[in-house]
Amino acid sequence: MNKSNISKSFSSNFESSVLNNEDNWLALQTFRNLIKSCYGPNGHLKTVQHHSGGQVTLTSSSYNLLRNLPIKRAFLRLLVTAVTEHLRLFSDGGLFVALFALELISLSCFTDLPRILCCDVNSILLSWCKEFMSICKIPVDISSMDQMMAVVRSVISTKPACSFSQTDILQISSLIIQAFLKTLPPADSHKLMDQFVQYIEVGGYDTANSQIVNGVLFQLPNDLQEDFLPPEESFHSGSLKIALFNISLAGDTDDFVNTVYEVTEGLSPMDVVTQKLFDIANQLIEDSVDVLACQKVIHPSLKKFLTKNRILVIDRLSVVNIGAIETLTGAQCISSLHCSDRMEGMYGRLEKLERASYFKKSYYHFVNTATPVCTMILCTRLQETLTEIKSVCMVAQNVLRSLLVNPVVLPGAGCFEALLTAYLKQKVLNVENALCSNIGCSIYQFKLTAKNFIVALQTVAISNQNGYPVTNIGQSHLWIVPDQHKLDSDWIVDRVCNCGLCTFDSSQKTVELKNTNMELFSETSEVRGEIKTSFDTKTIVLKLNKDAVIDQYDIKMNGLNIAVETGNLILRINHAFSISE
Repeated sequence: MNKSNISKSFSSNFESSVLNNEDNWLALQTFRNLIKSCYGPNGHLKTVQHHSGGQVTLTSSSYNLLRNLPIKRAFLRLLVTAVTEHLRLFSDGGLFVALFALELISLSCFTDLPRILCCDVNSILLSWCKEFMSICKIPVDISSMDQMMAVVRSVISTKPACSFSQTDILQISSLIIQAFLKTLPPADSHKLMDQFVQYIEVGGYDTANSQIVNGVLFQLPNDLQEDFLPPEESFHSGSLKIALFNISLAGDTDDFVNTVYEVTEGLSPMDVVTQKLFDIANQLIEDSVDVLACQKVIHPSLKKFLTKNRILVIDRLSVVNIGAIETLTGAQCISSLHCSDRMEGMYGRLEKLERASYFKKSYYHFVNTATPVCTMILCTRLQETLTEIKSVCMVAQNVLRSLLVNPVVLPGAGCFEALLTAYLKQKVLNVENALCSNIGCSIYQFKLTAKNFIVALQTVAISNQNGYPVTNIGQSHLWIVPDQHKLDSDWIVDRVCNCGLCTFDSSQKTVELKNTNMELFSETSEVRGEIKTSFDTKTIVLKLNKDAVIDQYDIKMNGLNIAVETGNLILRINHAFSISE
């Protein structure tokens, strides 16, 4: 038999009723409990390490958690992919998406109703959620420092792995806003704003030592001579010409892979490549370039030659630093050795390049005050929290940038979910027969499915809250009472809600949040009376100070969409195929 006709065989596994499988259900509940335990400012930290050892990751953030978890179940990988895509777009809200979707799936599986019906009802309630969000949104004045502080503090205070005290939160929030204001790009700029803020992590120092430096810092190599750049003195001053390369200048470039050589005796291909590198060097000298910066490695002989000709040579910048310097200087990265005659228009400009020392380390300090680029030096005494702090700062920067496009927020700390559930209950109580007929169910079946959606929202709202969650019919915000015996006392009078935007109205009846769900099935006129869910947004804006806890509108809107649509998609899965070699 011809071996070319023999194909490799694969084994396949077929599985029906995926969510009814005991192992899959156990995996779903385990993952749900894991996500739930991380949610909110009181969430528990997780350590992630490969079974063979290696680095230990300490985190409670969705991005760091999900990228380190080995997810094997296909339906859970589907959810993780959806959450990861949400994080790619918005940087925050991943735990909300995952937890709400998992709660929705779990509760829907407990009912005896067809899952296709659950999906249809979930989609209807999602459209009602969007309707309510247009009522509930609160405009933000980005010129108000108090309101901007509220936005930033709401982001970083929910990350327990940072181990921030209240003083640290104030310090880091202030630095984040300073960096945001420093890096606002000019109106005609087409650069991405995430290229305007760079981060340097320093362990062993107090958070109060964190600071912002204009320009870009790049740590000096350990083998650099001490007198090469004297401390506190500029290597150059005035207008410096800089050339940026994002290819290797060590002779191992891909530019000559498809080239045909006619090699004479005593000449090697490496000599040709080396000669090309020196042609580039001579062109740089002729163009009066002051600084050569390369993302990769530069050949030692080329370094020596350029240094003798008064050109500062910096290599191994990495993709992060080369992008920052490109933004800072306005240079274009040179990606080929065959463009020496076109390099003149690709150079950038620096005001000065100096040696600077921060926390016992020496850096190149690239300065160009005409460009909005800065570096945040983040300090903490715990080395393990540095990655988490940097991640949180990046998220806060992204949230602030999104406010430039859509400056609206929502009540946070569970209050939005409490308000939303009150609104949904009113809509469900007044659901019409025609709507139920369109999806082929009775009003009772619709309410039963809607209750699962509402309970899932409430579970998210009160996850890891230390106390008893209560609300009232009139305001519908969320209060956490530390002791159940205080439910009937005056303790809650004049207390602000979880989000800090609403003071408790003592004229309204106090009830535990989840004790209001059975009213969905009541037919009495008292219960069917209109639940007040609308509120005067102008009054709330006046109370939006630096102590308020809020959620960014676009993050929550996209999070709800992703959670419900992914949950519905997983509920519709009935068969699964896995193929292995």
